[in-house]
Parts: sequence; C-alpha cells; structure tokens
Amino acid sequence: MIVFAGVVRDTISSVKICVTDFLTRSKKKLYLWFKYCIMDALDLLKRITIDPDICHGKPTIRGLRYTVQSILELMASGMSNQDILMDFEDLQEEDLRACLLFASKITEVKNISKLVA
Repeated sequence: MIVFAGVVRDTISSVKICVTDFLTRSKKKLYLWFKYCIMDALDLLKRITIDPDICHGKPTIRGLRYTVQSILELMASGMSNQDILMDFEDLQEEDLRACLLFASKITEVKNISKLVA
C-alpha cells in the first residue's frame, strides 16, 4: 500500500509538472502565434491602400494602381503566385498575401442582402 501511495503521489506530482509545463509552453505558443499571425496580419493589411485619386477609390496594393480585385481575379484564374510576381515585378509575395487577407476581412459581414431597386 505504501509503495502504491508513493507511486500515486509521484504520478500526481508528475502530472502537475506536465500540466504546468504544458500551460507555460502554451502561453509561449499563443504569444508567438499572436506575434507572427496577428501582428503580421496587421502589417499585411497596411499594404492595401484606398485613395479616391487612385483607381477611383478601389483598394489597391501600396498605391501602385494594382487593384486587389484584379490580383484576386488572376489568382482565381489559376495563375500561381510565382507567375503573378513574374508578370508584375513591382509586387512582392506579401502583397499577394495581403490581397487574400483583405478579401477574407471584407467577407466578415453578418449577412448579405439583395437590394431591391
């Protein structure tokens, strides 16, 4: 019985250490996720600009007159990121990611209703 109690006590201590270690690592992972995903997302969205004097106010990439819409259409047509980057040398990989992120943020609406004219 005493040995069994010792084993249980050791097991409980090990479990406590493992849980504490897991939580500590989880906090670090969460921080890293926030740092690299959320902060990266904010930096990416800064690449999308809206200026009434450029492309009639449509969202563009860094004010370069490449609209987000046209880049998304190229992606939807099947062009790879490398093909797009080769055709448009001004663009960077982050610009393409910014277009996708912008499109995903635009679709975060509660509902879409048909307007009756």
